[in-house]
Amino acid sequence: MSSASARLGWCLSQLMLSRFDSTVLTSGADLVVILGGINDIGQGFSVDSIVANIATMAQRADEAGIRVVLCSVMPADTYYTQLVDAQSTIPLLTEKILALAQQNGYLYADYYDEMLDGTDDGLPNMALFKHGLHPNAAGYEVMWGVLQPLFGGILGAASRRSVAD
Repeated sequence: MSSASARLGWCLSQLMLSRFDSTVLTSGADLVVILGGINDIGQGFSVDSIVANIATMAQRADEAGIRVVLCSVMPADTYYTQLVDAQSTIPLLTEKILALAQQNGYLYADYYDEMLDGTDDGLPNMALFKHGLHPNAAGYEVMWGVLQPLFGGILGAASRRSVAD
């Protein structure tokens, strides 16, 4: 299985989409993990526009024969959420991304639930974040723990496919 990283810091889903063909579709990758939306929320973009951008990227990858993993948005701390009412927007976006994955047979990585603080307030476990918005090393370990089982299923399917062909 081949891979390439097209990570962009502080990136909006619209910018991810504009660079998707040149960074992902031409990379030769067998798999794409799409995680985006939190910065869009911070800039006031609508949930529907974010989901539309993510859906377009996923569809392009799928049409190119690239396996798609969609990711939930991670929780954000109170400073960030007070600025943009993210406490209601993040769960809504996460629900719509999950629905998109289910409707299209994409894999789904649920970071949101795994990175909550364990209360019902929708806030992140701050031990997993640098500043309440982006993960630290411990947060990336949690993310890997969510992705790893998905990758195992893909690798197994790829092996079965190559044997059958």
